[in-house]
This record gives sequence, C-alpha cells and structure tokens, in this order.
Amino acid sequence: ITVIRAWAFNRNSPATSSTGNFRYLSNGTLNWVEDTFVSLDRVLESARSHNVKMVLSLVDNNSQGKEDYCRWSDAIYGTSYSTNTGWNFFDDANIRLWYKEFVDKLANRRNTINGRLYSEDNTIFSIELGNELRYDKGSDPFINTLNSVNLANLGLTGGWADVMSTYIKSKFPNHLVGYGDLGHMWQYAEGDSIYNGTFYG
Repeated sequence: ITVIRAWAFNRNSPATSSTGNFRYLSNGTLNWVEDTFVSLDRVLESARSHNVKMVLSLVDNNSQGKEDYCRWSDAIYGTSYSTNTGWNFFDDANIRLWYKEFVDKLANRRNTINGRLYSEDNTIFSIELGNELRYDKGSDPFINTLNSVNLANLGLTGGWADVMSTYIKSKFPNHLVGYGDLGHMWQYAEGDSIYNGTFYG
C-alpha cells in the first residue's frame, strides 16, 4: 500500500467539542478542536514513517459534512436550510467562506509531531474536495441533459468545484487536488440517459 485516502471532516453531526470533530458550534461561534488536528498530525507522521502518501477528503455528502455547514448557517444566520437540500452547501456565501477557512487552517498548520507545515508536506499526496459530493437539486428544469443547472453550478467552469479547487491550489501549490468519487455507477440516477453527472452535478 503506497497511498491511503482518509477522512478529514467531522465524525458526527451535529458536531460537538470532542475528538473526531474538527469544528463545532458553541454560543454562536465556530470553534476548532485541537485534539482532532493533533490526531491528524499523528496519522500523517505515521504515514510518513511507513512511506505512505495520504489523500485528505475535506467534507462528506451526508451527515458528517454538508449537513454540519447547513446547521451552522441556520443557527448563526437564521437560514432555513433543510439538511436534505445539499445545494445550499454549494451556493451559500458564508458556507463557502467556512469551507475556505478549513482549507486555510490545514494549509497553515504545522504538524505538532514532526514540525512540518501541511502546505509543504509531501506526505499529503492530494487534497480531495469531498466524498460523494452531489448537488441534488430536483427542481433543475434541465435535469438529465447537458444543459443541467446542477451540472453547471457544481461541475463546470465557474462552478463550486472549479472555485474551490482553484482556492485549494493557491494554498497547496505543490499538491494535487481531486474532486472525489461519486460512488455510483453510470445511470444511477433514474432517467439520466447521458451520464450521472447531469443529475447530480
């Protein structure tokens, strides 16, 4: 084994002040959990000592990811984002800022075990935008076609993936950036006769 893909996002939702969650909400403020970052430090040092490279995935499509960001927006800004409306994660300006803040936190972190700056650590093979990320906006009038709004908003030039991967590259210039596996086969979405991405973005 030479490359391992690992989660670098909260372990439960709603996130609490406990090891395993990178960030949580308390009294209207988002806080970092240092113990979790130290755990990631240890993972990276162990990988380095075994000559293994790491792929770090920054958010999950389901409860340990997009849902946390939407809950935080509801609590802080009074939005009414259902945890099932995944497009709010991609569209909301504050949520985009929080995601970028997490990228910044990782890029600027110095490993407490070996002193390496994450943005310069070649143990990190690549940064992955997220796991199974999809737009899920069923009201798209052009769903299942190449004119899909979902596809444009998430996957095309100027879409979320383009904006965020460009941002990550500005913070991790010597690392690869990947989108992440959708985890489903072609034509998984009912009626999508072209390809799965036109439904999910």
